[in-house]
Amino acid sequence: VIKANNEGVRLYRGYIEIYTKDKDNTIRKQELLKKWYMDKAKIKFNELVHEYEKIVKEEVNNIRVITMKTRWGSCNIESRNINLNLELIKKPRYCIEYVIFHELAHLKYPNHSKEFWEYMSVHMPNWKWRKDKLEYS
Repeated sequence: VIKANNEGVRLYRGYIEIYTKDKDNTIRKQELLKKWYMDKAKIKFNELVHEYEKIVKEEVNNIRVITMKTRWGSCNIESRNINLNLELIKKPRYCIEYVIFHELAHLKYPNHSKEFWEYMSVHMPNWKWRKDKLEYS
């Protein structure tokens, strides 16, 4: 945490640096950090969703990054919207890819049927490994 007139956050040499006017203001530091994660998540999630839309051959109408307590993502089949948990941005790329592909696959298979998991296995053969890494890291 660094005292500065220009507030913001950056990743520098493996460390997250928070620049703030008041180093003792915990709420402000949390707000700055959350905004930084949100900005990074929106960019990365959009990039990966568009990459995986080409594989699934389905398009999403809207991608929302929100805080969820019990899920990494969700998909509304009717509106073609997906929600991704903000906490996902803290995970490795291969975990993020798993969640995004999982949610996009629901546009083809709306439930967790045998066909859904077969589709996952064909297009992402190591999905179980990715899921385990996500859940236990």
